Amino acid sequence: MDNSATFLSDRLRQWILMREVDIAACVIYVWDYFITMGMEIEHVWPGKWTALKVLYLVQRYLPFIDTVWLVLHQELGANLSPATCRLLTNAGRSLFVVGMAASERA
Repeated sequence: MDNSATFLSDRLRQWILMREVDIAACVIYVWDYFITMGMEIEHVWPGKWTALKVLYLVQRYLPFIDTVWLVLHQELGANLSPATCRLLTNAGRSLFVVGMAASERA
């Protein structure tokens, strides 16, 4: 193979690996949510609503939107237009910043 074919082959392998890692991260997040949901219902939900509880819930449920839904839609979506890809990327980045700001606040 010439250099350009090798380069394209390597880039394709990297893209597939990144896609698989994104999907694996989403699966691990959902799995972790379900195994800890009982403890959350028992210890968090009955308590008094405070700013810390709100920050916890934002941090707990924001990844369902920015990681699970947006990443999987972008990674597994078929025939996405450039405008849709741009919208998903910008939404994901914005929600990531919100999550990081909430983490720093806590």
